[in-house]
Amino acid sequence: MVAYGWFLPDEVQRLHAALMADMTDPAPVLDDATWRDLELGRYLDALARHTSLFGRQVLFHRLRASTTLAPDDRLQARLQGPQSDAEVDAAWMALQPLRSVDIDLAGPLFSDPLPVVPAWVRHLWAVPLGFVAAAGLAAAGAVAWAAALGLATLVVSTRAQIALHAPLQQWQRQRWALLVMLQATTDAAAAGRHSAILHPVQDQAPTARTLLRALGPGWADRIPALAEYANLLALTQYRRWGRDLARLPLQRAGLQQVFLAVAGLEADLTLRGHLRHGPATCSAQLAQGRSLDFVDLVHPLLDRPHPLSLRLDGQGAFITGQNGAGKSTLLRSVGLNVVVGQAFGFCYASQARVPRLPVGTSLQIEDSLGTATSLYMAELGRARWLCGLAQRPGGALLLVDEIFRGTNPQESMAATAALARELAATALLLMATHHRQLAPWLAPALLPWCVVLAADGAQTLQAGVLERTNGLTMLADYGFSEAMRIDAERVFERLQAAGQPDAAPAWPTAP
Repeated sequence: MVAYGWFLPDEVQRLHAALMADMTDPAPVLDDATWRDLELGRYLDALARHTSLFGRQVLFHRLRASTTLAPDDRLQARLQGPQSDAEVDAAWMALQPLRSVDIDLAGPLFSDPLPVVPAWVRHLWAVPLGFVAAAGLAAAGAVAWAAALGLATLVVSTRAQIALHAPLQQWQRQRWALLVMLQATTDAAAAGRHSAILHPVQDQAPTARTLLRALGPGWADRIPALAEYANLLALTQYRRWGRDLARLPLQRAGLQQVFLAVAGLEADLTLRGHLRHGPATCSAQLAQGRSLDFVDLVHPLLDRPHPLSLRLDGQGAFITGQNGAGKSTLLRSVGLNVVVGQAFGFCYASQARVPRLPVGTSLQIEDSLGTATSLYMAELGRARWLCGLAQRPGGALLLVDEIFRGTNPQESMAATAALARELAATALLLMATHHRQLAPWLAPALLPWCVVLAADGAQTLQAGVLERTNGLTMLADYGFSEAMRIDAERVFERLQAAGQPDAAPAWPTAP
């Protein structure tokens, strides 16, 4: 059985890359940084822990291209339409062999160039004739001629096997995986006729059966000992390899449709099982414009999440809170649920209305020694990317957490305020920051919200701005000396008196 964690990210992304390459002027998809910030890789691993590479590739594509593909009414019909549990369970069992496939087929079927068969492969039929002719000469008494012809034929056969061994082995792995896929399609299609979720594979079942006959083993291949001798003396597998690859361009379109049907079915069944046995969910309604509404929102990867409710209609959110209160978690919860709502049609909440907007984030930016990029340079690059996304027609949903940490406090506040005003003009912006003094200046474009952490660990989201910080208090909680804490408070008081970072300056009037 395959350990699914062994699949490389490049393999999981292969189908998505191939399908997006064929789209002309697609809507923006989630970029790598947003995918990492929202921890969608971890979410996909948890969601698809019992799913093969086939279904995982489809789930990845639906998440990554959520704004391009959604809304998918057919997906909801398949997941929520009339289903027979017995038929669905039988189809799930029919797909079990897919989990034994440890090689990617999306690349060979959708994007990779087909292997080029050497022209001389078509002449390999002469090898078995050479051995037969050598045997005939020996029987006729022409031993010398028989030996010469047999040796020449053996040399040609050996050189052919050496030259073709690696591509033949690769094709045999791929052909075996294709046969598993085709057989799983026909078996799943035969599971029943009354479940809407099975209709896509039932439509492709005739094609799968035709391809099974074309790619299936011949009578000689079914007898192991005979197959080995036949390949050694007659190069049967090498000759078939040439014929298979010659026919593959004609079969590729059919194989692609079967792949999408069976991989899509496994993805659908994965989602159906998650809806029935996973965390509590609700249907996600798509909102118009720059608005969202969550009631009892949670993050599905947290063991003990605290439900939060948030409603925004045209205005963004200016989010403050003490250290460790959960500001970053709130942003990740919103972002993940919006993406999942767009892609799959459900959210981890009791009620949800998500915007039909591309999602962009700036939650975790780091410097890079390899590219000689400082933290502030990296933050500037990400901010410029967010501005570009916000300016697309229709805007975007942007989630920003403590940007511009890489410069001094005064310039950080100034740049943060300017960026927030720039983004909020065209996008739905949720910004978490410790610069609580910015709240009046950014109103009314951003409504103030405060994440409050109770003594028992429960989180609540309240209207307003954080009143009391806890950065210096936490020094004692983490084992620093009392003298150090007192010294830090003394410096903090002097900075406030001098009108430094935490003081409340007189902000210019917002235009």
